[in-house]
Amino acid sequence: MKKCLAAVIAVLALALSCIKAGAYTYYDISRLQMSGDFRSCTDSSGGIFLAGMVDSDLETVYIDASGAYEFLFEPFGLELESFSGSFGKVGAVFGGTELWQDGNIISQLKVLIYDYIAQTADVNTLSATIGGENCFALGRDKYYIIQDDHRTINAYSLSGKLQFSVYSFYPVYQLIYDSAADRIYAAYDGGVYLLEGKSLYDLGGIETPISLSGRSMITSRSGEVFAVNGRRMDYVCSVPASSCAVIGNRIYYSDGSTLYAMSRNGEVLSSLDTDSDIYTVFPCDNRVGTLSNGGELSIIETNELKAVPKPTQPDTSSSSSSHAPQTSSEYNGTGGIISSLYSIDNSRMTVSGIKPQTTIAVFKSNVDYSGYKAQFKNYDGNIKKSGNVGTGFTAEFTGADYQCYTLIVPGDLTGEGNINSLDVKKYMQWLCGKAELDFPFFDAADINGDGLCDVLDLLIAAKQ
Repeated sequence: MKKCLAAVIAVLALALSCIKAGAYTYYDISRLQMSGDFRSCTDSSGGIFLAGMVDSDLETVYIDASGAYEFLFEPFGLELESFSGSFGKVGAVFGGTELWQDGNIISQLKVLIYDYIAQTADVNTLSATIGGENCFALGRDKYYIIQDDHRTINAYSLSGKLQFSVYSFYPVYQLIYDSAADRIYAAYDGGVYLLEGKSLYDLGGIETPISLSGRSMITSRSGEVFAVNGRRMDYVCSVPASSCAVIGNRIYYSDGSTLYAMSRNGEVLSSLDTDSDIYTVFPCDNRVGTLSNGGELSIIETNELKAVPKPTQPDTSSSSSSHAPQTSSEYNGTGGIISSLYSIDNSRMTVSGIKPQTTIAVFKSNVDYSGYKAQFKNYDGNIKKSGNVGTGFTAEFTGADYQCYTLIVPGDLTGEGNINSLDVKKYMQWLCGKAELDFPFFDAADINGDGLCDVLDLLIAAKQ
């Protein structure tokens, strides 16, 4: 039920302390962080949402590239159950009311939706339950609630009308909306579902709860970073924290007071000492948001991080065999699959450096997989025995153990194994923000190997 809010909502010009210094923007949110029920979440499209109960009122803050917005709601004694935000809107679920109907007590929820940009608000009253503080997600034109049975997910329109229900085999305890990819993730104990349409697809095992790190990127409780590609989840790397920000082809994470930038192959490239212990790291458009334990929210330009010096390379000019270049699996990482032509990363389970129009037969001839049987599948999971290998193909090796590698062909953004007008078109759409480019296609977009995906790579693709 939609309700007039004139008597229950107050929008205040709250004094949020903001300091801009060069490429930094600082917000003092210590008052909010020390409040009861402090919550935070990120919008993978570029915003950060914060909320907390201050003097019995719900205070919310939305921060994006253009600045900070604040909003105050008076819940009149209702309890804050859950909180979420996306696309410049904030949603909050309140409980604590019941309704007698036909001799039965029916729990009621009140759902607040506030649009910071349009400055409009609605409150829906639902005869429903909610399973906990992480069981609500606000989407583009719907919101989702896990019921207290932890197996039913209800989807409602923004006006509060039930759209559909989805039932889970495993009990689910957390919902996250990925706005940039328009996806809903539902986490259960030890794994995560993708909610697509009215169906749940099991993406596989991951330590829960999870956090949203960027478009189609999620991080586990133990710091494992995964890329969601279609209806599958691929391991990317690990960080020593439960939150990070994936911006372009860089992964930003904290360790104490230091913010680090790391490539997707695990190499630490740059760092910045913030002088305060970092509690959470957020993506914020093309910048990084860090929240300290003292309530300082910093929005940092990525170019402020300073390059980490490379370790001095050992002298290999000696004729001693002990200093000879390694050509075994030790050189390529642990594992029994080696190659002197391709780059094999056994931490990410990828094979890169494959030239366009490389056939399966040529690929196999350049890889030493003695003792294993090889099988290839394309990006859609179909077995391929001939033709070109492409980005997103998997090479499965079965022998004493099982190893599965994702193949990356620089410039191949369609998975066909070559570079043509379709790849150039997709690259242009991605640069204009009109198409997605997730792992491993994002890796394939770095054609010249300089660690960036930009117009220089596009020009190389266009000349093919």
